[in-house]
This record gives sequence, structure tokens and C-alpha cells, in this order.
Amino acid sequence: MGMGGAIAKGLNKKSFWDYYKELEELKENSARTILWRLQKKGLVDKRENQYFLTRLGSRFIKIFQEKNLEKQWDGKWRIVMFDIPEKMRKERNWLRFQLSNSKYKSLQESVYIGKYPLEEVLFEEIINRNLRHFIRLITLGEIDDESVLST
Repeated sequence: MGMGGAIAKGLNKKSFWDYYKELEELKENSARTILWRLQKKGLVDKRENQYFLTRLGSRFIKIFQEKNLEKQWDGKWRIVMFDIPEKMRKERNWLRFQLSNSKYKSLQESVYIGKYPLEEVLFEEIINRNLRHFIRLITLGEIDDESVLST
């Protein structure tokens, strides 16, 4: 079995987002469990009480990064605006983190702009967290000054 097959076989039970969910409510035992699972899949190795990525783990990250680089921009900008209540601050902060990780830039605290549509798994998580009715998505053809987005 090739490297790609080993990755697919080792990861098809849980996705990155499944592990991310577990990390959100992190407790010490949960972290050990997650690291143990990653170690069993061959993605991390433990040496002297420290964890390191294995070659398989590094390959997985490289494939994940390459997948994100392969996208061709269609010339349209995506704006995500949200108004999530203060009592849902944790969810609001989660969304900001996700948008930043998706290469969206903050124009204001609750307005982000990016070149690509939201990933399907992120959109599904937004729905699962009951945030959809707090969020507006807009697609634009052009902006007056794109230089503000290059920082």
C-alpha cells in the first residue's frame, strides 16, 4: 500500500474536524487519548514524553496544504458578516478562528473577506453549531482597493 493509501486507511474513521471538536473541550485525559489515537495511526511518535510528527504525519499535512494551494481563484470575493450574541461568545471566537484559518481577512470584528467559498466541512459545522441564522454570506465581483487585503 502506498503512502496515500496508508493515510486514507488510517484517517477514514475520523476527520481532522472530528479531532478538532475533541480538542475544543480539552481535558488532560482527552489530550492523551487524542495523541494516543494519532500515534496508533502512525501520524505522531512519542519520544521522551514529547510528541513529534512522523513521516506519515508530515506527508498528511503536506497533502492537506497542497490541496488548499490547488484551488483556482474565480475572481470573486466572499464576505462573511456575522452578529453572534454575547452569550455565545465562545462560538463567535470559534468562527473568527476558523475564518482566519481559511485565509479570510478581518475588515472589522464581525466582517471577514476571502477569495474562496467556505469549505463544506466548515459550513456544516456552522449549521451544527446553530450559527447559520447569525451569518450572512456575500459574493462580490470586485473591490475598490484590493491592496488592503494583501497584508
